[in-house]
Amino acid sequence: MTTLTQCQQQVLDMLISYQKERGFP
Repeated sequence: MTTLTQCQQQVLDMLISYQKERGFP
């Protein structure tokens, strides 16, 4: 399990939410 910094986690969350809004798989 990789350890993510809070900043990295926020970036991942933004990418996931962005993809969901755009309708990407």
